[in-house]
Amino acid sequence: MTRTTRQHRSASSDKTLPATAKLSEYAFAVLLVIALIVIAATSKAPATAVHTTRTVHVSAGDTLWDIAKRNPVPKLNTARTVSAIIELNGLRTSAIVVGQSLMLPVNPDATAIALR
Repeated sequence: MTRTTRQHRSASSDKTLPATAKLSEYAFAVLLVIALIVIAATSKAPATAVHTTRTVHVSAGDTLWDIAKRNPVPKLNTARTVSAIIELNGLRTSAIVVGQSLMLPVNPDATAIALR
């Protein structure tokens, strides 16, 4: 009788194995979908980082200080914004000319990139 019981247990285990295998396949599919979503979300991040600067044109009488003051960057004072403008544009001095295009940081991340 013990032998019959063992065989019965073995037979019931065989019946649950396909259900377990299906559950594993389902879990794998769910994990795969989650991984693809994470990869897709991560790959889009650099595209949003592109908009960290904007361009302005120097007008008559403008100084870097004036431009920085008119275009404040959150969490930065005017002096740090002037430094960021100089770095972003590769300027050797603060001299600018009418009509010159200047890249300006629009957030502190752009400034951090410029000051590296």
